[in-house]
Amino acid sequence: MSTKVGVPMSAPILADTPWGIGVEVDLHTAIAFGRASVVALQKLSEESRKAVNEALEREAALLEINADPLSRAAAQSVIQQIKEAA
Repeated sequence: MSTKVGVPMSAPILADTPWGIGVEVDLHTAIAFGRASVVALQKLSEESRKAVNEALEREAALLEINADPLSRAAAQSVIQQIKEAA
């Protein structure tokens, strides 16, 4: 059984199709909601900030397991969010 998570690097990119455009919009919307939620939770209290940062660190570690460029970029983005909240 593989330890990798996420979408394989060979997944086709269909951004020029209506379906692909919809997926891109949904993705960017989800990212915006996720970032806003993380920022709000980090500002809620010190305990909340610590819990959120620990969860983000676990997610970054899972992304690093994949060892592909997209996963590594995502992991770095997550780590940057933690640093910015400090």
